[in-house]
Amino acid sequence: MSRKRAAVLNALSQLTQEAEEVNEDDEEGSRFDDIDRHINDLVYYIIARAGNQTIFRVQDMKGALGNIPKGSTYFQMVITKVTAVLQKVYGYNLIVATSGTQTQSKYYIVSNRLKYVEDKAEDYDYTEEDSRDILLLLILSHIFMSKDKCSEDSLTTFLESLNIHIERKHPVFGSIKEYINMLRIRKYITIEEDQHNQKKLFSWGPTAEATISKMDVLNFVAKMYNREPCSWTQHYREAGLQNSLNVQESTNPEDHVRNNDDNQ
Repeated sequence: MSRKRAAVLNALSQLTQEAEEVNEDDEEGSRFDDIDRHINDLVYYIIARAGNQTIFRVQDMKGALGNIPKGSTYFQMVITKVTAVLQKVYGYNLIVATSGTQTQSKYYIVSNRLKYVEDKAEDYDYTEEDSRDILLLLILSHIFMSKDKCSEDSLTTFLESLNIHIERKHPVFGSIKEYINMLRIRKYITIEEDQHNQKKLFSWGPTAEATISKMDVLNFVAKMYNREPCSWTQHYREAGLQNSLNVQESTNPEDHVRNNDDNQ
């Protein structure tokens, strides 16, 4: 082989190698562009619906992104970044929860951490949203203080003692029946049938368990009764357990999302 021919082949080899490196860089850049685009698209999708929708199924979110790589790894990368953006920029928390079905299907809850603390009990200049938050607090408080489950009759009697009637439209809270149904749909409460007498039983739903502090609820009740929260020993222990579990789960949000996304 002549030196000239060898030089030409060597030059072609270098050009081919450089072209392959450029293609690899382009593919890598394109992949990151896709991730950024999908992150932005999913953030917009959630923010645009967060006012009227708090529950997002993985299937629906993937559908909103269009054509994405199969498997859970890519979506996991996107949802982890989306979780961080929603929390840091918009003040929303994106939390993984499971349904109460046997399949334990997972979905995501969007929460802006409802604020029920003491100033709510003293502030009478309520907006409509504040009023609904207070009604939710009253319902969840009664369920919690009833050892986590209460009958429909018990809840009805409690609300009527506050002049809140399920079958009537309230001047502040509006339609109580519709609101309770909305809480069921959004999984703030769970309604099941008592196997012994076929009556309805109310309990906290997965959305409430994931987003609302039982210790805040207990503090609210304690203030109403002018007692110390720890005077309700069992409730205080349960509220403390919920707080410790939430701290453990939120220590590393990326690990929390990753662990709950394995079976998507």
